Amino acid sequence: MALSASDVYRLSAEHLRQSCIERGLSPDGPVWSLHRRLTEYLRAVKMDQKGQQEAPQASVSTDLLPNRTNIISPSANDVSHG
Repeated sequence: MALSASDVYRLSAEHLRQSCIERGLSPDGPVWSLHRRLTEYLRAVKMDQKGQQEAPQASVSTDLLPNRTNIISPSANDVSHG
């Protein structure tokens, strides 16, 4: 059964212990400890899975040069006095 971190808090103590055993975690301790241990494990697994997925490239790389503007001051003949 695939568990999410929020599903852990709906499990009975016996199911918590069984879930810990299935994942190679210690089934010992109070229920709050089992909750914490199992949620930390599930979050770590989820983060590992996200890290293994290759992030898509946002855009295709190009060999274009960045935009550059040349500022040319107007000459006296180009200025309108009207």
